Order: sequence, then C-alpha cells, then structure tokens
Amino acid sequence: MSPRFNAGEVLEMAIEIEQNGEKYYRRAADLAQNDEVRRYLLELAAMEAEHAATFARMRDRLLAANDPAAFDPYEEGALYLDALADSHGGEGAPAALEALTPASTLEEILATAVELEKKSILFYLGVRSMVVSDEDCEHVDKIIREEKSHIVLLTAKLREIRNPSR
Repeated sequence: MSPRFNAGEVLEMAIEIEQNGEKYYRRAADLAQNDEVRRYLLELAAMEAEHAATFARMRDRLLAANDPAAFDPYEEGALYLDALADSHGGEGAPAALEALTPASTLEEILATAVELEKKSILFYLGVRSMVVSDEDCEHVDKIIREEKSHIVLLTAKLREIRNPSR
C-alpha cells in the first residue's frame, strides 16, 4: 500500500524543500566572485525563504482549523518528512549544494536550479496522488504553481545571460 499524506505533511515537505533551496542560493552567494551576482543570488535565497514562510502560514492555518488529518502531536512523521524532502532530488537537494564551488558560474547555478525546480514539480505531482482529500490536492496545486513561477523566473534570467544582446 502506498503512503498517504495530508496537506499538513505535504506542506512540511514543501517548507523543508524551500529551506534547502534557500541554503543552495546562500551558499552560491557566499562563493560568488562578483557583487552583482552575489546580490542576485541573495534575492533568490530571500524568495525561497518567503516561499517557505508562505507554506508555513498555509500549514499553520490548516492546523489552526483543527484538521485532525494535519495533526501530528508526537512529530512522528517529522524525521521521515525531513528525509523525504532532502532526498527527493529536487530544489535545494544537498548534492547540488555540495557541488557548488567558487568556480561555479551564475549560468551553471541557474541551470542546475531550473532542473531542480523541475524535479520538485515532479515530486509534488507524485505527492499529489498520495494526499488525503480534494482540499489537500488544492494545497499541493498551489505549491506546484509556486514552483512553476520559479522556473519562469530562472529561465528568463538564463536567457538573459546566454543572449545578452536580446
């Protein structure tokens, strides 16, 4: 039997994934050799932090509604969800963070980030099929829309880097 997740659990995973994304951009900014690139990467890190905060607010509203399906009083699922979020291979994956070096270019960082965002969307689509209710699906759909907006933003910047004359 496949696992079933409620919206609270999915939102916990989303928070962890966004926090991992923030770490990725902050590490890339720390390694950046150019102040303009550093500032841009810190802006991306701040966006990830804001997305994590958005998902935390969604989770908190869900918990405040006393939805028993979102309640985990002993945090038994927390370690499992942390591991799942870290190992999903998408946005902010620890392996991507470890691959950053001072020689990493903005183009390489963003190209990696786009691929990781795509994997995150695939991850959330898989999770979507495991959530408990239609309302939970709506929460996951919102997360997916957020991730798609990341891809649009990153892809536009990549095009700008690759074709500066346009």
